[in-house]
Amino acid sequence: MAASSSAAAINLQLVQEESKRELMGVLASMTGKKTLVIDPQLLGPLNKVADMPMMKENNVESLIALGPEPVPVERNILYLVRPRMELMSQIAGHIHAHAQEASAQTCSYAVYFVPRRTLICERILEEEGVIGSVILGEFNLNFIPFEEDVLSMELEHSFRECFLEGDRTSLYYVARGLVSLQ
Repeated sequence: MAASSSAAAINLQLVQEESKRELMGVLASMTGKKTLVIDPQLLGPLNKVADMPMMKENNVESLIALGPEPVPVERNILYLVRPRMELMSQIAGHIHAHAQEASAQTCSYAVYFVPRRTLICERILEEEGVIGSVILGEFNLNFIPFEEDVLSMELEHSFRECFLEGDRTSLYYVARGLVSLQ
């Protein structure tokens, strides 16, 4: 028989509740009804943290996977993305496409990076000329509890980044996650 998550050495239910609380804070940072545009790599992990009824309680009208095509113009658009350069270009493309529509004048944008924002992503948004149009923030989704005894950080490219590309950023994410778990 498997041990319950509340009786385990590390209460993974608390990890999930903390992630849910932080997500609700991210959603509350943008008032009114909003469209949540999510990095496709985060769709699965986010379902482990929150469900659609919880999103609806926080005024999320629609949930869309981020892609190159612009999302429909809404009053508020909140992006939840990994700090990847190609995603910043897509977001900038969306904002530029919306700027050409008359109904987008009252549209506000927020970009929340998972698990943290990076200087290179901010620089890309600045070079694209949209940095002044967006609110930037972080959603510290470090560990995602998949089962009662299984945690994941969903850093699928970390081996390649560390050992082939020499980018040790994922090791920072792991260290930061372990500190938060303590």
